[in-house]
Amino acid sequence: MDKVTVLLIFLGTVIGATLAIFRMPVRKIESERNRRIRLGLTPKPRAFSFDSRRYASIVTDYSDIEYIGTVYMGSQRAPLRFVLDTGSADFWAPDISCGICDYYCHGLPASFCHKLCDKGCCSIENHFTESKCYNKRTFNGAKSTTYRQYDGTWRIKYGAGMAAGFRGLDKIDLGGMNFDVVFGQATILDTVIASNKNFDGILGLAFQSISVDNTLPPFLAAVEQKVINESIFTVFLRKAGQPVLANGGVYTFGAFDNVNCEGEINYVHLSSATYFQFVLQKFSFGPTQMGSTHVQVISDTGTSFIGAPADVFTMIIKAIGATKDPYGVVVPCNHGEFPNMTLTINGHDYTLTSHHYIVQTNTNRCELAMFSMNSIGLGPAWILGDPFIRAYCNVHDMKNQRIGFARSKEYTP
Repeated sequence: MDKVTVLLIFLGTVIGATLAIFRMPVRKIESERNRRIRLGLTPKPRAFSFDSRRYASIVTDYSDIEYIGTVYMGSQRAPLRFVLDTGSADFWAPDISCGICDYYCHGLPASFCHKLCDKGCCSIENHFTESKCYNKRTFNGAKSTTYRQYDGTWRIKYGAGMAAGFRGLDKIDLGGMNFDVVFGQATILDTVIASNKNFDGILGLAFQSISVDNTLPPFLAAVEQKVINESIFTVFLRKAGQPVLANGGVYTFGAFDNVNCEGEINYVHLSSATYFQFVLQKFSFGPTQMGSTHVQVISDTGTSFIGAPADVFTMIIKAIGATKDPYGVVVPCNHGEFPNMTLTINGHDYTLTSHHYIVQTNTNRCELAMFSMNSIGLGPAWILGDPFIRAYCNVHDMKNQRIGFARSKEYTP
């Protein structure tokens, strides 16, 4: 074999490896919460809790979600809208049968239920208030030549709402990656989730260990099937203030996003292979250190604000002279400069200015992009949601069980 042939083979290998990078854009949407604020409707309380009965289980409220991505499902490439959530590991879409169950199906013994009811209606042990999935695009396995029904049923309870159903297997297109994946087909959605027009389903990106039925999450399924070379993905979210339905950012699967993120990445090892949880060494607001040191924190794309310990949250409100209204914590939109927040992680300081932690929810209303949370036992003390991720790209290295942070090229000092 001559040198030219060897060189061509080498270049082909390098190019092939380079091409195994997939970029998935996400759209900025108006959250259900912000819609209610704009219309002056009755507010719904923010729902966050930690389920201490199940290790590493965080119960999330998706009514605040502001970014969605489109995934194409089945041979018919049905376009469904998903929350791309690094704070969970389950993947489900509304089934075509969602909401058609007769009331008597719930609680029937399996032997009777399968004779009298649709197959998806026999998976729930308890009674729920189900809703027609009138606001959702649904998946129809009968229209896909690659679809197979899979064994098992599932049920997930969220901070606000629940979803349940059976499982299937089919091909999906996730940011250009085409592969087989087991997913949940929701036959029952609580009214809270069913009525949310912003998204159809949830696509979890955390580790398999926190899946409710131990199903391999989609990204890791792509890695296992060698669709992608590296089990790494980067999340870049555009800075606040983008118009609704505009380009909201991009998820880069298989590599670091050097287009939207500065080149220096600082990593921290995860506390465990569950979700992206690590140690926050300390937190300061201006010159004042607040709260406990060396506490557990998670990065979560499924949370639109920053969750902080109750004592820290209260001190920040007092420090900036904010007030509370029925929807949250408000400040004048012409507030001027507030102190910087500094989060110290693995010896590196990450600064958030008031441009990051104060958001404008409508023309005349600005809000502190934080909420209070109480954590006990194994739960995190903090959740670093979208305001942090907009400032610092999050690099999720699942093979090495670590997460890295790189300043966004849209960072506003």
